[in-house]
Amino acid sequence: MPQFEWRFYRYDKLISHNQAIFGRDNVKVVLVEELARNPRQLFAEVDTFTGISSAPFSREREVFNPGLEDKYIERTRFVNVLFSLIGKDLSRLGYET
Repeated sequence: MPQFEWRFYRYDKLISHNQAIFGRDNVKVVLVEELARNPRQLFAEVDTFTGISSAPFSREREVFNPGLEDKYIERTRFVNVLFSLIGKDLSRLGYET
């Protein structure tokens, strides 16, 4: 059975890597919560960023998986940052390193 691999979720490293390759001004970071809250605005921002006009977004969407509330997402992010700063050996917590 596959185990949770926390290193796959080091988006900060992936973003930094892409910014180093393509330049900071050429990498747009978008949170999935922004897409959930206001997809039209996000598509407009991506259009502006890329200079490419996307197809009109007119279809209303039905929520199948609402996800976590914002307050829980903020807490989860805090814990993720805390673990990355601590740099502890997570194997004693049940995670493979």
